[in-house]
Amino acid sequence: QAQVFQYSITQQGNEAYDKYGDVSSQTNSYRSVSTYQYMYGKMYVDWERQFGMHGVKASLWGDTRTILNNYDLPMIPSNIGQKVEYNYDNKYFAQAAVTESYYNRYDNGRRWGTFWAVSGGWRISNEAFLRDVSFLDDLKVRVGYGVTGNNNFSAGASTAMYSSNSMWPYNGTWITSYGPARNVNNDLHWEKKAELNIGLDYAFLNNRLFGKFDIYKRRVSGMLYNISVPNPPAVYEKTTMNYGNLENTGWEFEIGGVPVKTKDFNWTTTMRLSHSSSKITSLWGNNTYQDRVGFPSPGTNGSAGRIEAGTKIGSYYIWKYAGITDNGRWLLYDKNDNVILSDKKTYDDKRYIGNAIPAL
Repeated sequence: QAQVFQYSITQQGNEAYDKYGDVSSQTNSYRSVSTYQYMYGKMYVDWERQFGMHGVKASLWGDTRTILNNYDLPMIPSNIGQKVEYNYDNKYFAQAAVTESYYNRYDNGRRWGTFWAVSGGWRISNEAFLRDVSFLDDLKVRVGYGVTGNNNFSAGASTAMYSSNSMWPYNGTWITSYGPARNVNNDLHWEKKAELNIGLDYAFLNNRLFGKFDIYKRRVSGMLYNISVPNPPAVYEKTTMNYGNLENTGWEFEIGGVPVKTKDFNWTTTMRLSHSSSKITSLWGNNTYQDRVGFPSPGTNGSAGRIEAGTKIGSYYIWKYAGITDNGRWLLYDKNDNVILSDKKTYDDKRYIGNAIPAL
């Protein structure tokens, strides 16, 4: 059997706002009108056949979105994908998928990305040696590996755009000058996430007790971020870059149940436990580290965290407390573990102490 679905949606609208209140006063106010048009289309073809105990399903799909407005580059992300699924006797499962993704805000030659995934499963509960276990409803082992892409950045990050960026006096009046709207990085490319996942699904006692357990490992390469750059030569202080790699490992355990099940009332409850740990494996170019999360006022206490290669996300990067003197002055450890007065500290005396991410 085969099925074909195709549809499209078009939406448009206007947004207007006044700044500084009175639009009748041209000296201290202006009116901005933003008009946008959103178009979306999708095509899906599905084919499925059963050959005895062999089941095969193939899918081909595509979608495209176009967002137009009166002040920005059009955004045109598109995808073309294909997927094949196979199962034998509802016991052994396999799936493979490939997607070609397009994003016009990348520079020419970098707009297409290829992403794929493969997975397999074994429903052990359907094996002959477990079919007579009356309390077991489902027991399935699964494993999957795939690569996905991220294109989350604004228009103009890799394409030159101009805007009014300053005012200059000329012949007794102020005129607007035009220049680059933001720093341009022609080397931007897709951020990619590769993930390996191994899991177990279970259900017992007529599905009154159910849950799953997953362990995973993710590697993100070419992370997209707005990075501080020297100004000059850059026009602005931030440039969007692929600036490093990250590794994330963790697990998640879920258990659920139906403690009360009557003709008129069901009570279902679920509990989840999880742990995740992320580590920066490399930073590129001149971005050897980033200091993040500033301490609040009063005072200028600097930042509480640092991101650099080899460190875990969420680690505190602070001075180590050493006590208080008899007259109430704070003591800290310096980088050589010598006790010093807090007003003698330097930035090099900071160290990694603890982590803000819960262990569970």
